[in-house]
Amino acid sequence: MRRAIFGGTFNPIHWGHLLMAETALSQFNLHQVIWVPTYRPFYKSSTELLAFHHRLEMVQRAIASHPHFTVFTSEQSHPDAAYAIHTLLELQLFYPNSQWYWIIGLDAFQSLPRWHRRQEWIEQCDWLVAPRGGGG
Repeated sequence: MRRAIFGGTFNPIHWGHLLMAETALSQFNLHQVIWVPTYRPFYKSSTELLAFHHRLEMVQRAIASHPHFTVFTSEQSHPDAAYAIHTLLELQLFYPNSQWYWIIGLDAFQSLPRWHRRQEWIEQCDWLVAPRGGGG
């Protein structure tokens, strides 16, 4: 099965996020998009973020009617901020025999050289990079 991971703070989730996921699903014939709200991101202070449970609930409500979208919440069980590679490895155990894609905005993709264990992460999935619109 072809599965894509779509991680982000979703602070808040908006139409651009939904459009990115829908476009990836249809253009790459994916079976599932797994939304991963970031619990404690390295790149934002907690004062900039809505509480995790609010962001999670917004994502769950926004995707509830879509049969190919699901939410994965394991990051909230990590005491420290979770790295993307750890989330990918955990999902690979949860969904064996999958071909993995990562949906990411161009701005985040450009910061990839600073990401933890980036080479390993890069090699384990195909990248679906979306341009950023003017509104953020």
